[in-house]
Amino acid sequence: MDGQQGPLDRRLEPSRLGRLGIRAAGGGRVHKGLIGLAVTGLALGGATACEPAVRCGAVITVDTTLTKDVAGCAGTALTIGADGVRLDLNGHTVESVDGVGLRIAGRREVQVDDGTVRGRVALHASDTERLIIRHSAIRGGDNDHTDDVDLSTKKGLVFERVHRSRISDSSVTG
Repeated sequence: MDGQQGPLDRRLEPSRLGRLGIRAAGGGRVHKGLIGLAVTGLALGGATACEPAVRCGAVITVDTTLTKDVAGCAGTALTIGADGVRLDLNGHTVESVDGVGLRIAGRREVQVDDGTVRGRVALHASDTERLIIRHSAIRGGDNDHTDDVDLSTKKGLVFERVHRSRISDSSVTG
């Protein structure tokens, strides 16, 4: 353009992105070429996204590092909702008291690291490729607060049509 500011330029102004919780690393400028940053909140080209606290029932669609436990959840505690997501538990626990701790369905290239996942079914993955679980404890049924004694519904890990995936330096019980 001839020195005029177009609609895309105005949407990517640092003051507008700051209100969305997106900032340029080191206080630098956000460039027009980072349109994906404004749309997805992904860290691209030296920019970082401020991560809000993750709560029960959240759908994780970008790389996320927990800053506290996500525990005492009813139903599914967390769901991975996009391909290529890394969930760093950062030593914390994801827990459902009566359902699934972490659900991953129809996803590719998901990584879960460094923490504990608990639930009636701790981790349920289906139609998933290239799932990596590292340095984690997957615990099914050990936190179940219901009176149901049917042990067949309490599982640490349920994999359905999961391909080319890996669990390393982790433990699974339930």
